[in-house]
Amino acid sequence: MDAKFRTRLAYLCAVVYFASYFTRYGVTVCLAEMLASGDYTKDLLAGCTVGLFITYGVGQLVSGWLGDRMNPMTLMSVGLFVSSLINIAVPFSTGVTVVVLWCVNGFCQALIWPPLSRILKFYYSGKEFLVAVIKVFCGSSLATIILYLISPVFIGSFGWKFVFFLTAAVGIGTTVLWEVRMKSAPDELKKAANSATKKAGGDRKMNGTVIATLALILMATIAVGMLRDGIASWLPVYVMESFNLSSSVSILSGVVLPIFNTICYIATSYVYNYKIKNEMLCASVELGIGAIALVVLMFSYNSVSWLSVLLLALVSGCMSGSNFVLTAVIPARFSQYGGMALIAGITNFAVYVGSAISTYGVSAMSEGGGWGLVMVIWLIVGVVGTLFGFISAIYGKKKNIL
Repeated sequence: MDAKFRTRLAYLCAVVYFASYFTRYGVTVCLAEMLASGDYTKDLLAGCTVGLFITYGVGQLVSGWLGDRMNPMTLMSVGLFVSSLINIAVPFSTGVTVVVLWCVNGFCQALIWPPLSRILKFYYSGKEFLVAVIKVFCGSSLATIILYLISPVFIGSFGWKFVFFLTAAVGIGTTVLWEVRMKSAPDELKKAANSATKKAGGDRKMNGTVIATLALILMATIAVGMLRDGIASWLPVYVMESFNLSSSVSILSGVVLPIFNTICYIATSYVYNYKIKNEMLCASVELGIGAIALVVLMFSYNSVSWLSVLLLALVSGCMSGSNFVLTAVIPARFSQYGGMALIAGITNFAVYVGSAISTYGVSAMSEGGGWGLVMVIWLIVGVVGTLFGFISAIYGKKKNIL
């Protein structure tokens, strides 16, 4: 393998993941302006958000299965290109059509991570693999920061529709770049895909003990999804309702969270590489730190705005670090029992089960019992997730799985 190609591959994958986040969050960053236009209702746009979560989560399972049996580069190209076309179509659509388009976008987005994780595992191993994954995850954080910073500028100058044209241009340009740069790789990956098709079950059998360990891990993964995306989705609303701050805080929180997430990605990689070698023990420690931060938050959630935002950003960062372990490192570990892409799809599916629960649950709880109830439930989720994490770490190590 060309050394230069291996060096550049992780950065190229990071660019693809960057573009996927650009083409995924158009409705989120343009939500207020789309509502103000009068062409869309709250229920309609909520349907877009929830629909994307559902199709993205279910699509992870399909993409994981396909990613071990087809050329992963092709799946990624198709997913990003079609997602870009959908971004172009949204500004010209109204009514249920927008919901349908955004649901299809969720499925297209799901075609990216499982195949991408398989490509990284194919070319890298050990610490090189972890470093490559960190680069990719940081690409998603950078995309979120840039999108939240530039969207208000473009919306103010050209209108909200221009944001979708911009995200589509980034997606199409990245697809072309990906295809051009990866021309030297298809033969190797095709051989790997053919090998995976003949032997999709991996080198070792998936027995009851392995399934039990994976089930415990998935319970912790659902908790991570509930906390990470629950905070990301509702932090601006919580701050505005609790402290009577302006809506501009939504942009601030959109920037603060990915910054904390990036720091925690890097910290998690260091801790796993040099301190805690057990994947689930590492993830569980971060879940535990998040739970402790939520305990402190119980005493400040309605009195000190800056401390509350800081603590929730810390929880979000810890969950993102855990998510890195659960959706990238754990699939690499379990790839010996089944295809890398399939396991990555299963763990990512569990994350978005938690995300979907948060989409409905936080809204209902904040309306019915206030934000105090939400904080209590988040704390319970953090504690339960930590327990499942530690149990899976101990059980998996005892059975020589982790």
